Amino acid sequence: MKKFCLIQYPPKDSMSKIIFSNYFNKHKLPYIYEDISIPKNLFEKNINKILLTYDGINITIPYKEKIIKFIKINDSAKKIGAVNCIYKNIGYNTDYLGFINSLNNLNMPKNITLIGAGGVSRAIIFGLYKIGVKKITLINRTIEKAFNLKKIFNYIDIDVMPLTSLNKIIKKTDFLINATSIGMQGETFNLKNNSIKIFYDTIYYETPLQKFFKNQNTTVINGKKMWFYQAIENLKLWNIYEKSFFDFFDTL
Repeated sequence: MKKFCLIQYPPKDSMSKIIFSNYFNKHKLPYIYEDISIPKNLFEKNINKILLTYDGINITIPYKEKIIKFIKINDSAKKIGAVNCIYKNIGYNTDYLGFINSLNNLNMPKNITLIGAGGVSRAIIFGLYKIGVKKITLINRTIEKAFNLKKIFNYIDIDVMPLTSLNKIIKKTDFLINATSIGMQGETFNLKNNSIKIFYDTIYYETPLQKFFKNQNTTVINGKKMWFYQAIENLKLWNIYEKSFFDFFDTL
């Protein structure tokens, strides 16, 4: 029996476990998918055993960057500096492909602002670069982390701003992307007047922030599509992808 898992912290029931388990059951595949939660102080002690135990692994917050020193990584994961999928002890980043494909050939607005400087933000910046975006504004609470991404992705023009400038920036933003955990616990930003035409949230369930923009008749794209399309890339890497996986999109 093949075993797959998601490594995360803190513990929660993941969409990955629900959807992949249903997919395996539908095709009568003798596979299992598990959620594994590792406290930060035990990650290094336990990770090598997990790498040996599972045939395919997904990585999410807060370990997308920390996992890199324990495995080999492919070229795109190296450029992004974050991993979300592992197969045969090689790390890949399928998040950027999930982001690109979730846009459905969207006519990209000119003024783009990204909030967050973690592993998902790295994938989004790389994805934006891949589809031809030349310049973005990057906002983060910890300004040093944002400047670090500016240094890493020096082939795209990144204007770094502190989170306190958010309301000023969104007055001239067409496309706002939230790549933080804001909203997962019901939090929101104290937003005022803005010119946003499209709000993209990497969180895949409705949050107060998404409701705020819907009430302003802004086009809202939540993280379901990004998750779904990166999941397809995971299944392809694990050599177990069937087109019938699309049947599960309506269950998200």
